Amino acid sequence: MPSLLSTIWRTVLAAVTLSSTSSANAQSGKPSDSAPSSEQVFGGTLSPEADSFLTASNLEFNAKQAALHSEWLVSQKRYDIDMEKGVLRIQRATSTVEFDVQLAGSHSRRDKTWEWGWNNPNVPAALSAASAKARKLGEQYSLRYATSGLVPIASAQLPWFLSSLALKAGEGVGVFIAPSGDIDYYFVLFRPRTTEP
Repeated sequence: MPSLLSTIWRTVLAAVTLSSTSSANAQSGKPSDSAPSSEQVFGGTLSPEADSFLTASNLEFNAKQAALHSEWLVSQKRYDIDMEKGVLRIQRATSTVEFDVQLAGSHSRRDKTWEWGWNNPNVPAALSAASAKARKLGEQYSLRYATSGLVPIASAQLPWFLSSLALKAGEGVGVFIAPSGDIDYYFVLFRPRTTEP
């Protein structure tokens, strides 16, 4: 899992903005429900308040991810996600860990897009509440990538960055990635507990 530094979002967003011209041209033939261009989503300037919020969000993400991996994901063997119950089970060497989960969003590596959980019609509102709160923060701080249902992805770190917004908004304990084919699902985790294997 990549580590986000307190300033990594600046680097990621700068890379996305630089690639916006070529990606916008490449997407000109896509249907209207495709992701907007990088310039539409990532262009513009940040307010000082948004800058402070994003820095705090990434610092919190780093700390929570470090704690999640050292305290709960050590000796991970396998995992199962029950989407009906909203529970992630991780089997470890001597115990099983459970978390309540909410979908932050999904990253299609083939289409190079991120879809927020709140935008996915197949995800119940209860399982996308953290992403819906991230959307509200996006509205508050004028972060278009948090208010656009589909976001173009130009960097492997960008899905982690977007997940950090849902983690902050939902007040979770960390983010877990679950790959499935060419789609990576990013879950915000809550209420960790240990059970017998």
